[in-house]
Amino acid sequence: MNEVKEILAMNEAQLRRQCALSVGNLYGRLDSGKSWYNKMAKDIISCGWERCPTEPCLFVRFDNDGTLIGLWSTYVDDMTVMAPTDELAIGYLQEVNKKFPLDQISRLKFLLNMKYIQTKDGIGISQSVLVNKTLQAFGFDPENYKTSRPVATPAETHLEYADVDIVREEKDQPDFDYRKAIGCLLYIAVQTRPDILRAVNYHAKFVSCFGPRMVDGVKRIFRYLVKYTDIWHWFPADDDWHITLSTDASFAHGIELKSITGGNIMLGGALIAVLSKQQTMVAKSTTEAESSALIMNESYLIALTDLCRWTKLWQLP
Repeated sequence: MNEVKEILAMNEAQLRRQCALSVGNLYGRLDSGKSWYNKMAKDIISCGWERCPTEPCLFVRFDNDGTLIGLWSTYVDDMTVMAPTDELAIGYLQEVNKKFPLDQISRLKFLLNMKYIQTKDGIGISQSVLVNKTLQAFGFDPENYKTSRPVATPAETHLEYADVDIVREEKDQPDFDYRKAIGCLLYIAVQTRPDILRAVNYHAKFVSCFGPRMVDGVKRIFRYLVKYTDIWHWFPADDDWHITLSTDASFAHGIELKSITGGNIMLGGALIAVLSKQQTMVAKSTTEAESSALIMNESYLIALTDLCRWTKLWQLP
């Protein structure tokens, strides 16, 4: 209300200057995103929420007894609220709505190209709509198996490209939008499709030096998505809060002879984190490669358990 009174008291010259500053903050400055976040976080915290010390876009709310009664996550200007009941969630949104207007307040069904379903048995997430759009953008028709030639795996077994497969001169590279394809596939893989993550990460190494074999490898991933377009990531509604970490590593992989770290983190029956990353060092043995993979995955596990302890989701031993 004080901000409104200040604006009403301005003359024309002051209003023009204020409008120019506002437009600059939103669109014309490098720190426009930070300005928006600071304003949003300040208003959310003023409504009784606490910001997570390790995840700045996550806010939690506790009752007087210290029991968790709300989770608030933000992604730029998209916000998701989780609460024990619909009435509580709507009430939280209406509180913040008084600080700054919210365009839509409804049960989560579609967000960031992901479709959500909520039942008494759990929550499911799918990116089938985005997968279909991506396939069509690169000339693959999910409805026409004859032209798309679907395959059952996203990559060949023991796939490795040799130095002769690399094309460093841009003029000699195939006429294919390799960077765009990798970008689209990475977004799909990181969000809901860990089954293609390893293949996409490997092909992402060659965005500046791809050759015909790499293009064929990327197209194979698309052909795999034609066969398995609609795969749901499912989070069952059960009382199993056990965390399970599975980790492994390949040895001396690829041209650089660097090992690949792989890992999965399961929360009960739900896959909540996947890692597929090339190690920075050259391991001298399989034991060294697997030890490095364990350390890397354990750092993710520690961060996750610290987050869960802070939010008081459960009591870890």
